[in-house]
Parts: sequence; structure tokens; C-alpha cells
Amino acid sequence: MANTFVSKSVPFGARTFTQVTSKLAAIKSAIVTWNAERMTKVALANLSDSQMNDIGLSRGDLHKMPLEMGKY
Repeated sequence: MANTFVSKSVPFGARTFTQVTSKLAAIKSAIVTWNAERMTKVALANLSDSQMNDIGLSRGDLHKMPLEMGKY
């Protein structure tokens, strides 16, 4: 049996809608990631120097942390 490709037309605007919702999802994901990283930095900044030393960090390390935690 031969494979055939059937091209189906999509309703007007459906492709645009899909592209826009995809971009909005990517923006939301970036905002969620940024906020989680921000909250992590705030939590670390609230630790005492002794607590930071216990986990192997210093105050100066907080300023060196990149925006994307996965790159640290």
C-alpha cells in the first residue's frame, strides 16, 4: 500500500493563533524561571554569614551568580 500525504487546510488564523500561544508560553516559562532564580538569590541573601559558610558560599558569591542558575 502506497503512503500518501494528504494536505489539510487549517482554518483562517489557526496557525497565527498557535504561533502566538506558543510565544506566550515561552514568555511565561522565562518569567517563571527568572522569578525562581530571583527568589533563590533573596533566600540566600537572607542567610547569616555562618550559614552561608556552611553551604560553601560567601556574600561575594551572590553577586557572581549568573542569571541562569544552571550555568553556575
